[in-house]
Parts: sequence; structure tokens; C-alpha cells
Amino acid sequence: MMRKLGFCMLVVTILGSACKKYADPPPYFEAYGEDSVVNQRKVLIININGLSGPQLKAAKLSNLEKLMETGKYSFAQLKNVNSTDAAVWTSLLTGVGFGKHQIYDSSFQYIPTGDVSEGEGSPTPYVPNVLNYVLQTKPGYKTALVSPWRNLVNTVQIADYPYLVNNDAAVKDSAVSLLRLTTMGVMFLDFNSVDLAGHAGKYDLSDAGFKAAVDKVDSYVGEVVKALQNRENIAAEDWLIMVTSARGGSAENPQLGFVIASNAKLKKEELKKVGFNTIHFKGSGTAGAIAHIPDDKGLYNFGADKDFTVQVQVNIPSSRNYPGFLGKNTPLDGSKLTGWFLMLENDHYNVEFGGTANGGSGKNQIAVNTPIVNGKWHTITFSVKMEDGKRTAYVYTDGVFATSKDITGNKSLNTDAPLAIGNVSDPGSGGADFHAADLEIFDIALDAETIANNIALKDITKHPEYAHLIGYWPIDEGGGGLVTNRAPKGYDMMMTGNFQWDGLGTDVPVSMVPDTNTGISVVPVTEDIVANMFYWLKVEPNSDWGLQGSHWLDKFEREIYQQ
Repeated sequence: MMRKLGFCMLVVTILGSACKKYADPPPYFEAYGEDSVVNQRKVLIININGLSGPQLKAAKLSNLEKLMETGKYSFAQLKNVNSTDAAVWTSLLTGVGFGKHQIYDSSFQYIPTGDVSEGEGSPTPYVPNVLNYVLQTKPGYKTALVSPWRNLVNTVQIADYPYLVNNDAAVKDSAVSLLRLTTMGVMFLDFNSVDLAGHAGKYDLSDAGFKAAVDKVDSYVGEVVKALQNRENIAAEDWLIMVTSARGGSAENPQLGFVIASNAKLKKEELKKVGFNTIHFKGSGTAGAIAHIPDDKGLYNFGADKDFTVQVQVNIPSSRNYPGFLGKNTPLDGSKLTGWFLMLENDHYNVEFGGTANGGSGKNQIAVNTPIVNGKWHTITFSVKMEDGKRTAYVYTDGVFATSKDITGNKSLNTDAPLAIGNVSDPGSGGADFHAADLEIFDIALDAETIANNIALKDITKHPEYAHLIGYWPIDEGGGGLVTNRAPKGYDMMMTGNFQWDGLGTDVPVSMVPDTNTGISVVPVTEDIVANMFYWLKVEPNSDWGLQGSHWLDKFEREIYQQ
């Protein structure tokens, strides 16, 4: 999707003020604080939207390759939840994901999207202002943002030099000029000709216009880096150059991005995910970590008579009373319930069904007495089947049949509530606390033999009923706010709340093959750019800034602080 170039007059801008709009060597720890006189840390951030990681890898661009020689880099920066220009630039400039800032329109104003974690009367999202934070913590530093996109420049008024220019050549020229200022400390550059060329043709090096735009931008990067290296005060400065693509490909068909973090002290190394990395679903209320599908267009509504199967792998470390941890349901209100959800009860679990909103009975509980709380992975499966006018739910633990119950009286389970995993229903508990993996949904009722034979299946495409798989979420991205659907049908999930990704190494469910590779695991996302910027500037972010990115450069402090 091309940027809308219409002028947007904002009385208060989201990024202009801190406001709300409706196996390695032992770590070396460097204290946060002021730079020394001869070690003034500064940051240059360059965004090249439209250039994907795989395309960059194939292009072999001379100037970006030079930066990789002294840098950590990845050709697989994860996709954003929302990939419009406004959404990805907001994540890049705020350090929070779309699930929190919810900015996607080119006006850069918050527009509610029906977030599962936001109810009536809930506060609008808080969007931190990182350029303002630079001003507060590095008062001697000048900041700049140079872009051909009018809306972006008009939005980021807090920059000392918010330059609106005509094209990428002017971005380069302005950057070269601004780098002559000895007080320049943080600069954001926006090259958009690659995105424009991809939109006009194809986002692929086989397209002559796209390839020419990529080559030209690489040459511009080379000129900017040369200007930085020729700064009058360069001997007293220590620059981190970060080049990224907040979005590879188009907004309609986003691809993996890339990131390069370059400094003379860094050794060349490609960043990769090592081991199993999944979400720690923890907490309650709006702060609880939840993955959900904002709009499944009815795909996961199974009415009063459709067959279906749900399976998930969970690791629950401790007993809790009544947190619902997976479901598509309205909140449980006494016995009123529409939809279905799984809930923990002490060391075992229940499956709840209801159709109150559709004229059916309310809470219909299936108690499963199999203990699943022991810090080990367990497989929960339930299948719902119509037989001779009767609808029955069958429940299995680790592939073994546990119990069944007639749910015909619940009638339709349809609800507009989203399919969600996390703390999805919380009638008085302390919230959820678990890890999950390999959530699967089929639009048929799997039989006992098929369930038992496939709970340890390592390749989902080999499942005998793969054609009926309408949702498959491994939950192994390792970072970011997007949980990707890998089934032939279905939708990605968006993360909300205070979520975190945990590296579990080789502790995997039976459906996964342990990754025995060793080394530093890093899974870059757009939000990480700001986190690494502050890390480099030796600024410790305040907790109320709400940053969500990871400053993974600290994993390489032995290199950064070598004598």
C-alpha cells in the first residue's frame, strides 16, 4: 500500500509529546550513564521499507555488506502485526508494537480496533515518545528525522530537524549536511524509493525498477556513512549505525525484514533463533498476555451442529483456580456463557461450553481429572461430533481418552468473541501462568485413533487430516507481537498485554524436534531498534515508557567493551 501524501494537521501529535491519543562468555555489564569526553555514543538509524531480508541477502549490496563486516545482522526480522506505513513507522519510532500503539492510518491517530484487552471505558493506548526521551536524557544532542513522507515529518515535530524532502536523493543530501553538525546525536533517515518501485512493479530483484532502486539506495547509504566517518569530531565519537526494513515487501503482502547493527568493535555475525522460544502467558486483566484473532470472519464459529477439533500443547508449572487459558467465549457470568474455553482447576482442567446468547443452556462443564500441572508438557485435545442428532464433546489428555459429555442443549456456540489464548476468562483467579505450543484447529471431529497416533507428529503437513486444518500456531516466533498461522486456512494472532518470549532451549512438547544448536539466540523485531538505541546511548528506559523491544546488543558486550 503506497503512502497517502495528504497533509495531516495534528493539534497534538502522538510522537511530538508524551500524550495519549483517544553458552557465550560470561556477560560483561557496562553501567548506564554519561559518555566520556572521547566516547560520545551516537546513533544513526536508516529505514528502507520494501526491501525484505531475503532480497537483501540475494542482492549482495556493497555498502550494506561493508556494514555487515562490522556488525550483527539478520535477514529474518519478524513481520509486524500491522504492516501499513504508519503502523511500522510508529513501532520504529516508539519501540512498541501495534498491539499497544494501534496506529495504522496515515493520519497517525489512534483508531480503536476492537482489541480483546480493551473494554468499554478502557484508557486509550499510551504511545511513548522516544525522541522526547532523547531530549530529556541527552540534552546536548540534536535529533533529526529526514523523510519524503509529509505525514511522517509533520507528526514527528519534536525532532530538532524534522526535514521534509522531495525524494531519496534529497534524504541523502540532507543527511550529509546535517552530519556536519558536531552536536548531532540521533538521526532517523527514511528512504522510500525501494517501496515505491516495488509498488510500481514487483518487490523482487528480478524487476528492473526495483533492482535499480535498491542499488541506488545502497549507494546513498554509502555516501551517508562516508559523511559520518568524515565528521569533524569523529575521533571523540562512537557511532552505532542501524539499517533496517520495518517492513519487507508491501503492506498487503508483507515479508520478513532485516536489520544491521554496525560498529567498528562488533564482529561479523548473523543473528539467529536458537532453541525453542515461546510466549509466557502470564497475568490477568488487561495486563495479562493474550494472543487473539481480532476478526476471524466466522471461521471458528461452529454453530449448533458443526464438527470440530481443538488441540494444544501446554506446560503449566503450578496449580491455580479457574483461569481460562484457551477459548472462543464471552466472559463467564455466573452460569451465563456463550462459546467454549479450557480452564485450570487446581492441578487438572475443565472444558466449558455454553450457548446462552443463542437460546441454549449456559455453562456446561466437562471435568477432566487427569493432572496436568507438573512443569511438563501435556497435550489437550477435544473433539465435538454430531451423531444421530446428538452433539457430544470428547476429551483426551496426552492422546488418551478421558471423558465425554452431551452438549446438545447448549445449542449454538457462535460468538463474536475472538479466539484467544492466555488469560481468556478469569472468574476470581490470580491469572494465567503457562507456556503453550502447537495450537491446532480442525473443521472435523478427529477420532480417538487419529488423535492418539498424531500428538507427537513433528511435521503437521503429514497429518492424515491436514486438508481439514483451519488453524495451526506453533507459537515459536521468539519475539514480536505476531503469532503466525501456518495452516492452509486461518489467521495470524495479535499479542496484547505485558507479554514476553521465553527461551526454553530443548524443553519442547512431543510435537516438536528439539533444536540442539548452541549459541546466542536473537530474534529481531522492529521494536528492538529503539531498545538498542537507548542501550547504545547508555540511557536506562523508565518502566513507564512502556518499551517492548529487546536490546540484544548487550549479549555482545564482551566485543563492545574490549580494550
